[in-house]
Amino acid sequence: MSTDPRPQPTDDQDAEIGRYRAMSASAVVSLIFGLLSPLAIVDWLLWIIPLLGMVFGLRALWCIAQRAPELAGRRAAVLGLLLSVLFGAMGVTDKFAHRWMLHREARQFAEAWLQYLVGTEPEKAFQLTIHPRYRQKLDLPIWSFYREGPRWQRKLEAYVKDPLVRTLLALGPETKIRYYETAGQELLGKKLTVRQVYAVTFDDEEGRRKSFFVGVEIERNELGDGTANWRIRRAAPAPLPKAFLD
Repeated sequence: MSTDPRPQPTDDQDAEIGRYRAMSASAVVSLIFGLLSPLAIVDWLLWIIPLLGMVFGLRALWCIAQRAPELAGRRAAVLGLLLSVLFGAMGVTDKFAHRWMLHREARQFAEAWLQYLVGTEPEKAFQLTIHPRYRQKLDLPIWSFYREGPRWQRKLEAYVKDPLVRTLLALGPETKIRYYETAGQELLGKKLTVRQVYAVTFDDEEGRRKSFFVGVEIERNELGDGTANWRIRRAAPAPLPKAFLD
């Protein structure tokens, strides 16, 4: 019979103590980052959150496997890892989908500008070079806008004197406009600038097929009401792409 006055653990308590396992700190951290991973969809710069969730989740699973059965937290690590992978992939997919959509919008806008010029509608093409805040709707009588605003009329007259504009106007509506490539993009604050290259193909006076390239810089402007629109910032003849020189 024991004479120790301190309380002694029962057999059930001994078994409970034996079953105790320390929780993996990496598993807990992985779960926290996993729960925060949806932030990666809001801003692609926050993709670091699911990345850390993956790193800590994999580390936790490795540590638990090495120190089994004394280390717990496998379920937390797996959940954190799965959430990080899921929302990390969604963040990357959303970023590329958004970028593809913006490039598609820029391409449609630039092609419309080129088509207005070869279709001998410089008054509409010029509107696409004006900031969206001051641009007229193209489905309204545009010429009245120029007649009632001498300043804009002078700007249009100067615009059609540009050598590239004159060349495109002279080619006529049979000219073929073909998108060639996106040469780059730049984001400064809330302004996105996309540079694209187009092939312009036409028949000369002797019926020979000829082509030249035009580089178009399109700028996306965010307006005060939360919407955004594009404008042609500049355009110029582009050098022959390397594929044509090889």
